Amino acid sequence: MLTCILLIRRNLTVKRNLLEKSKTECSSIQHIVTNVRIQRTRDQQALAMLLTQVTVYCFIQTPQFSYTLYAAITSNVTNKSPERLVIERFASLLAELCVHLFPVTAFYLYILASRSFRAELASVLGVSRMACWRGWTIRIKPMSSVMNIGQVPK
Repeated sequence: MLTCILLIRRNLTVKRNLLEKSKTECSSIQHIVTNVRIQRTRDQQALAMLLTQVTVYCFIQTPQFSYTLYAAITSNVTNKSPERLVIERFASLLAELCVHLFPVTAFYLYILASRSFRAELASVLGVSRMACWRGWTIRIKPMSSVMNIGQVPK
């Protein structure tokens, strides 16, 4: 993951340098400055999200790594007490929980690390809320004025 972060950072730097070299005089300077500022903000937020994700991944995967290492070292021990077996099983359960915890934390990490992700999430939730709950305010007219006489038309 660290290799990916370094490669992404390098690619963003190369892209930024190419963008600065390709500035043309035809377009307005203010438009270019605004676009460059927006792009740099996005790049910084992407790097912050990736760095946060790698840090949390390393932190969350430490128990799994520790348990796997411990299990490999003690796999040949045959005379384990029942208490030790229970403790090892509990440690195994916690380590497995940590493995499943990381995919869930990615969403929350993105919310914490990126302002643009929070803004986009708020926009999506606002639109979905309007789409889902808009129907609740529609009033349905009762059919009290229609008389049902139970005859089938010919």
